[in-house]
Amino acid sequence: MNENLDLTPLVTPQEDFDGCVLHLHKSDDTDAPRIELLHLKFSEEKPRDQALAKILANQIVNFAIPKSKISKIIEQTETGDFSGASKLNAEAISLLIKYQTDQTHQKTASQNKAKGKKTQKQNLRYTELGELASFCIANLYLSAGQIVSKMSLKTAAGMPVFGYDGVHARMTSNGEFELIILESKVTESAKGGTDKYAKSVAKFESDDATESNELRLAHDLGNLDMLDQKTKDQAAEYLDPYSKAQNKVRKRLIGTVIFSEDSYKVSLPPNDVTSSAQHEENFSNEFSKYKDSLLSNLKTALDASDIAHGKCRVFYLAVPCVDNLKTLFAKQITHDHLR
Repeated sequence: MNENLDLTPLVTPQEDFDGCVLHLHKSDDTDAPRIELLHLKFSEEKPRDQALAKILANQIVNFAIPKSKISKIIEQTETGDFSGASKLNAEAISLLIKYQTDQTHQKTASQNKAKGKKTQKQNLRYTELGELASFCIANLYLSAGQIVSKMSLKTAAGMPVFGYDGVHARMTSNGEFELIILESKVTESAKGGTDKYAKSVAKFESDDATESNELRLAHDLGNLDMLDQKTKDQAAEYLDPYSKAQNKVRKRLIGTVIFSEDSYKVSLPPNDVTSSAQHEENFSNEFSKYKDSLLSNLKTALDASDIAHGKCRVFYLAVPCVDNLKTLFAKQITHDHLR
């Protein structure tokens, strides 16, 4: 196999995400498990949660539509026809789970009560913004491009995608093919998200059928068409469970935990003396104090599920309120998306 295999054509640049989110703590390669602390950048005393919602909404097409299909539409725009781009955006939005307004949720609750059914917490399943954030994180911080667009494989609009939240890949410095398995959690607490992440990856690690199916999808229906034929053929060998190239494949379980962080409430009042940068620095100082406890919680959760620490890396993204972020995200997509 070619140790210089170039998978960079699969990587989607993430300048906007990098401009909105601060990578506060970066783990070392030797850490096991690895944790990364992320938080919103500030516009004076205000964290940029609305900007994050907009950035994630703008990534829907890149995340949900196969790159080969996007490439064809780009060719059309060169002739002056931009209608295809609008169609791609509409198609991507239609694949998302619908956001429920209070009125719709109350109506559903009433109907379920009459039928003797339980009603799920409002917008509990509306977590695809977490998958979008994972997509951005894998591209930006890991330089790992998406090799299969899971959203495009939906058989029914609005339904969740089962299996991995994302499948990305990159080549390591020693010529190994690194399969990046993404698992995202959008929760009220970092600990709750950590526990859910550990349980999910434990399930995947013990389920060979799921992994085989994901590799098949990536091999047969993925984004490898964006590579030249020689590179595509070589990359496909790494995804073939019967290939000799399997001995040069390593898997990493990358988590993204988006959670509500109370430290945002402890903000400095704006005035003509305090610099704009100091508001962000104040939050960074408070949030960084939790690194050790986050790492301890992660180790405990992984041990409980018997997961190898060295395979795991979790990005903790602190936001002021996850429920509010969901609402901001839904509004950014389109008001017609609210029901």
